[in-house]
Amino acid sequence: MKKNAGICFTVIFVLLLAAAGFLFFRGWVQFSVGVDECGVLVSKTGGVYKMPVEKGRFVWRWEPLLPTNATLLRFSKQNWHCTKRVSGALPSAEIYSLQIQQNPDFTYSFDFDIALQLRAEELVDLVESGAIQHQDDIEPYFDKCAQTLAEHAARYIISASNAKDEFPLPVFSSDEIVSAVSGAAYKGVQVHAIFVTASKIPDLNIYETAKNTFETFASQVNTELAGLARRQAELIVSDNRAVNKLVKVGETLKNYPELAEVLKNSDAALLLKSLETVR
Repeated sequence: MKKNAGICFTVIFVLLLAAAGFLFFRGWVQFSVGVDECGVLVSKTGGVYKMPVEKGRFVWRWEPLLPTNATLLRFSKQNWHCTKRVSGALPSAEIYSLQIQQNPDFTYSFDFDIALQLRAEELVDLVESGAIQHQDDIEPYFDKCAQTLAEHAARYIISASNAKDEFPLPVFSSDEIVSAVSGAAYKGVQVHAIFVTASKIPDLNIYETAKNTFETFASQVNTELAGLARRQAELIVSDNRAVNKLVKVGETLKNYPELAEVLKNSDAALLLKSLETVR
């Protein structure tokens, strides 16, 4: 009997140990995430778990113990690469170009090679907000971020080139560009590198000359228009005064008919003199 009891106890102990091991590994969600991955635990009972799941960070949760209750969303942390082109024209380029005899081209274009990576600490917020739900959502999300970064990078290069007053285009390192435009990155995105692979930028000195020439011309035109408007206003006021005088003369003749004969027998000079004296 003692022998049978010992065997029974051993079997029960092994079964309990196996069950404990099963439950432990079932709830050890970190075990299901690869080295180059980051996970987000989503459950029906607890919603989105507030901490990202990564290798090297122990995470055990009870939610996966319930069948169909929890899902571990896995996302790659490997660098994502893309190329972006940004092109356009400097402000009022067509108008300013007309100020220079050669009609210089004030358009620009840049080709960028951009490397991005998922920022694990902000991944939970992205999943919770609905911005991304699966690995397939990462590429379009990164693509929009890369386009925004490329546009900011183009503006920065043009502005910095103008400030440095260098032509042809000075060389901008990836670190400098990343530092300048990282604030435009989307939530959850780490900007690793932005390289300029090709560029076309107009001579900013000529552009500034054309801009100043146009502004001087516009200022002169505005001055002339202001003078013309002032003279026109004076003429209108003068005409109104003449009409008012004629009205007063008419009223005077109506009240004093005998003056009509005096004016009728007078010449134009006398009529004008009468208008000048009417108040």
